[in-house]
Parts: sequence; C-alpha cells; structure tokens
Amino acid sequence: MPRSGTKLLRDLLNKNKKIFIPLAESHFIPYFVNKYGLDFDLSTDKNQRKIDKEFHNTSFYFFLVYWKRKLEKEDFSIPEGITCWADLFEFWLRKASGCWGKKDVVFGDKTPGYINHMSLIKRVFPQSRFIHIIRDPRDYALSFRKSWGKNIFRAVERWRDTLERFEKDAQSMDRNDISVLYYEDLLDRPWVELKRLCGFLEVQYHPGMLRLDRPSEFLGDAKNQTEIVTDNKAKYLKELKPAQVQRIEEIVYPMAEKHSYPMHSAKQFVPLRRHEKAVYQIYDQGAILRHNIKRFGLFKGLYLSYIHHKKSSWQN
Repeated sequence: MPRSGTKLLRDLLNKNKKIFIPLAESHFIPYFVNKYGLDFDLSTDKNQRKIDKEFHNTSFYFFLVYWKRKLEKEDFSIPEGITCWADLFEFWLRKASGCWGKKDVVFGDKTPGYINHMSLIKRVFPQSRFIHIIRDPRDYALSFRKSWGKNIFRAVERWRDTLERFEKDAQSMDRNDISVLYYEDLLDRPWVELKRLCGFLEVQYHPGMLRLDRPSEFLGDAKNQTEIVTDNKAKYLKELKPAQVQRIEEIVYPMAEKHSYPMHSAKQFVPLRRHEKAVYQIYDQGAILRHNIKRFGLFKGLYLSYIHHKKSSWQN
C-alpha cells in the first residue's frame, strides 16, 4: 500500500549493486495487458507504434521526463526482438533503472497498486517475486492525510480491503515467491530485514544498504531524510484524536489484530457504510487533484490527474 515505506524500501534495496528498481512507479502493466490482451502481438511495426505512443502518455514516462528533463522519446523506442509483454515491460523497467543489458542483476518495480494485480503480473512474469510491506493502519491513515490531504477513514477501509485481497490471492501462489515485511520492523532492525530480503532475492547483503545517498521521501515526516527515521511510527497517538483512532480501529478490526497491531479502543468490526465510501471517494479525488496542481502546476497537474483517471478504467 502507498504511504507504507515503499520508497524507503526501494531506495535501500537499490543500494545493492545487484538490484535495480526505477524511481518512477510503472502502473502500466495491468493497463496494457487488460486493454490489449495477454497475447498481443508486438512483432509488427503497426502495433509497436501504437504501444510506443501509449507509453509516452503514461504517468511512468511523465515522471521520467519530470526528473531527467533531457530524456528523448527515442530513448525508449522498442528494440528489435521484442514480441511479448514480458520482454517489453522488462526493457522499459531496466532502461528506466539503468540496468538494460545487465542480465546478471535483479530488476523490479515499486507500484503499490500492484498488490491488486499479483495474479496478472505472475502470468506476465512467471518467475516474479513479491515483497509486501505493511504499516500500522493508524500511522498509514495519518500519512495519507499529511501527504495528500485524503480522508483517513477511506484510507483504512482500503487498507483492510486490500490486505484481505492480498491474502486471498496469495493462497493461489507459491508462498516462496512472497515475502512480507512490516514497516515498523524495518525501522527497528533494518540490517536484519534487509539481509532477509536479500536472501529472498538471492543476492548478497552488504552494510552499505543501511544508508541512503539521497532522500527517498518528499512527503510526510520523513521528508528530505537520508537516514532511516527510526521513530517514524506510533505518531497517531499524539496526532489523531481518540475518537479518530477508535473509528479507524473499528474499520480495520480484526485484520489489524491478525497482523499483530494491538487495538486501543475498538471492540468490534464496523466498516464504512456505502454512502460514506462514496462521499469520501469524491473528497479524495479533489484532494489528489489539488495536490497534483500544487506540486506540478495547473497544466501538468491536470494532465497527470487525467492520465491516471483514463488508465485506471482498465486496471480491473
């Protein structure tokens, strides 16, 4: 889930010379596969031109341009020999992370929304492995509000729904292909968790992974930090009202207990009602639009919101 330490984890893993994960989140895998089909023929010039045009209108490419600025469209032209989605997605991800042509390294992607598309990704990449990072839902909700101004109760409703879906999807997969990590454990004992994850990815751990070369976070309380902010947890105790904490706990109960997050006041499961979900969703859409405009300016902010909305219709 977003706001669960995914950027921190990505950047710590990227300190390993055998792991390459692009800074931009892809988001495009379910979009292309669902729109064009798993067996879409990428060998023809016509189809390659169509996909190439679509690629340059993704949020992935938007951020690559935004960060690198001197990027040319030709830098991601589809090379010869690519005939399937797996090869094309691998090319884009390796190219963006700087490991194209380095077959002896692990390439990956950090797109939190892919927690809802594990089965699809497994069909595209049969040898793929998943690292699932989980954060205390109360701090998760607080981070959502601080970062984007979104509603805390809809945030934890999605936290619960998504974890339930993850556990259901995981039942049909090889458990050796999934590694679960708790954000709080990463803060408390990063050397232990990173060493375990390196073993999971079959690469060698080294202590240099414990320090960042640059800040990984530009939002929230860990903004601009190059050290692991070990106390970036349990902040809800001071920054949320007791009534808010109780309502959050009612929404995530008993999924939170299942993941060993103790409840302070909730005694039973009370999910959001349908009309509450609808109202909060409208509120959140406005919040993310305001955030994009404030961060990128009017036109770029509107464009980014538009392409996210346009492609989300193909996500399910």
